[in-house]
Order: sequence, then C-alpha cells, then structure tokens
Amino acid sequence: MPGMSPDPLARPLGRSERFYWLLDQHVCTNFVLVARLGPGLRREDLQAALARSWSRHPRLRCGIAVDASGTVQLEPDTAEPPPVEERSGPWRALADGELNAPFPVGSRPLLRCRWVPEDRGAAVVLTVAHGLLDAGSAARWLLELLADAVGCAPDAPYPAHAAPSDALYPARYRGGRAVLGLLRIIVMDAIPRRLGGQPRTLPSAPSWGTTREPRSLHIDLDAQRTGALVRRCRELGCTVQGALMAAQALALRAELPGDEPAPVGLAAAMDLRAQLEPPLEPGTLGNHVSVLPVTVKLEPGHDPRGLAVTLTTAVRAMMARGLGHLFWLVVPGARVLPPDARSLPRLDRMNRRAPHSTVVTNLGRLPDPPPALAAVLRELRFTMAPQQGSPLCTGVNTLDGALRADLCFDAAHVDETGRERIAERFEAALVELISGKA
Repeated sequence: MPGMSPDPLARPLGRSERFYWLLDQHVCTNFVLVARLGPGLRREDLQAALARSWSRHPRLRCGIAVDASGTVQLEPDTAEPPPVEERSGPWRALADGELNAPFPVGSRPLLRCRWVPEDRGAAVVLTVAHGLLDAGSAARWLLELLADAVGCAPDAPYPAHAAPSDALYPARYRGGRAVLGLLRIIVMDAIPRRLGGQPRTLPSAPSWGTTREPRSLHIDLDAQRTGALVRRCRELGCTVQGALMAAQALALRAELPGDEPAPVGLAAAMDLRAQLEPPLEPGTLGNHVSVLPVTVKLEPGHDPRGLAVTLTTAVRAMMARGLGHLFWLVVPGARVLPPDARSLPRLDRMNRRAPHSTVVTNLGRLPDPPPALAAVLRELRFTMAPQQGSPLCTGVNTLDGALRADLCFDAAHVDETGRERIAERFEAALVELISGKA
C-alpha cells in the first residue's frame, strides 16, 4: 500500500553475507550447533517452539536468491518452519556430516534441525547457512528456542533486524577514508608477513580441491578450570581468545618438522556488533563477524603465556586500526566475483593465494539459561569445518561458566592419530597456561 515502508529484510546482501553465500557455492561453509538434553523435553515441544519462533523472527524465514540484474538478495518468505526430523546414530557423526552438506542454491529455509535420541535424553543438531546467520546470534537464538520449548517464553522484545554490517561501519571506514585506511593496513601488515615468511602447512596437506572429511574432537574445561583460565588471562593482560589461539598454534607447531622457528598462521573470528554505529545488541540476528589473520614464528616448546599476550596484542592492534571492518573491503565485488559459475575459478585462485591459517572462533560467554532449561540442558557444542587447505577450525563457547572447545579437523589433512595428538597438545598448553608453570 502507498505510504508503507518496505520490508527492511528485502535487500541486497552485505559484503560478509554475500561472500559467505558465494563461498558456499564453492566449498560448504555451514556451521553446526548441538544442544545435548536430558529427559524432560520432547521433539513435539521443540517443533511447537520452532513454529512460534518462526513467527517472531522473519530473518529465519529468509532465502537468498539472485534477481534479474544479478544482485544477490535476501528474500523474506512466509514458508513453514523446517521439520524437527528424528535421526538415529551418534550425534557427533551426524553433526560432522552436516558440515559438508550444503543448502541447495535458492532453497529455503537456510537451517535444518535434527533430533537424535540418546540413552538419557536427546541431542538437537542445528545446521545453519553462514550467509544467513553468524554462530553467535544462532547460539543465542537456539537457547531462546529451547527455553520456549520447556515453557519459558521470551519475556522481552528481540533485537530489531539490522542492516548489513558494512552499512553500519563507522564513517572513517567508508568512502575515500576506507581506501586510504585499507592501503595503510595492507602496507603495515605486509611488512611482518614478509619478515616472518609464509605460514607453514602440515606435511600431510592434500592438494587444493581435495574433498574435505570433517571430524571433530572436544576439549572441555569444567567451571573450576575455566575460572582459573579467566583469572590467569586477566593476570597476564590477555584474552581467553588469545589463550586459545596460543594453544592451537603450539599444538600445530609441534606437528611441523625441525627445531628452528617456523611461521604458523592463525585467524581470529571477531564479533563486530559493539563496533558498529549504532552498536548492535549481542543477540541481533544476522552476519556481523570478521576474521583477523595473524602469523607468529614459533619454536617447539614456546611459552604459551607469552604467546597468548602476543596474539592478544596483535588482534587488539588490528581491531584498533579498523582491520575488522576493512577486511571485507579487500574481497572483490560482483564485477570480479559475479554470482554465477564465472566466480568459482576466480575464488579458487584467490583462496590458493591466501596465507595458510587455522581458525579459532569463540562465541564468548552465552547468557545463563532459565532454571527450567538449565535442568535439562547438559551441554552446548559448536563446530565449523576448516576451509580447503586448512587442517583445523576450533569452535568455542562458555555456558554456565564452563568452556567447551570443539576441534574440527579435515580428515583428508590429519589422520586419527594426528587429531588425537593435536587435541592432547592443545589441552596441555591450556593447562600449562592455567598452572603458570614454565
């Protein structure tokens, strides 16, 4: 009708949304959240809660399509919510398989929900297309969904739907200022990369284009050890993210031959919501994350405490220089990467030239669930498969004061023995950091 404002969700994708959607046509970029539940919640209760959430959150109903002009659009829909399908077998095998099961182009909804019965309860396996949501907002929404399913309906309005992140970047990261800032960052960040050398990959790295085989292992810290880790990080002046990156870097460095310092590449996934103008609430649905690459030279047995401080300092400096925002400006637009088959070889060449790195993505501390949900929620897990050419992506969350990390490997890259060895070294580095022993 005349005078009515257009639907804010009927819009072109932002830079990060579009890149994840496009990358998904080349190599699957799903992430998976798993909520393990004790007795007290039925599949029918979850399906009913999903229907209610579907009406509250139009973002979840959106599809992604290409219009007649070649613009990749977010398209609101009125489709029914997905069925909560029951599946048999181990939930972890199902979750690993979901990481390599793309959503067909033009399909909707862009999430799947599975119910896996267990001896004492069930596991809910939620698979989400990364072009629709980032994992932080998806995790908060999943907790809201589960709370509703046990009778705790949301009692506060959900954050309003936001424009793409790049539309909310501060003024200094737009237009000519953004170009100058980007050139400055490229020059400044190229110097340490030149001095440090290209990050080394594992000796077992497969050729580019090898089909991935996601396999995940978990490392859990109870509330006591998690609290000790947080206190140690405060004493050192680093973040928990920095500590996790240090543990991952050291675990991978031990797999590289030689005793000389070797460059290891890492990438930190960072939430931009607090950096936008206006800032967004933590639960705002959408994709509002960025990735910050860091390269460090390590010898075997490097001190994890000093490394955690070094990595924290590097990430903070990059965020202060605007790299969290400007990272997406280096990704070519539609003229170079059109939404069709022409983009795939170009995207392939771009990925081949990118520095080798592994990822640590931390959801941070999630809100405490209401008592009725806390009584049945045993744990929450978060996994995302590493990209081609990368051996490892670690997903982390902290719920009820306990940290849970899921190390997701490419089995074409790292065999079972190697995966267990890396996980053990990862945990050992965290324990060493907590204890403060050299």
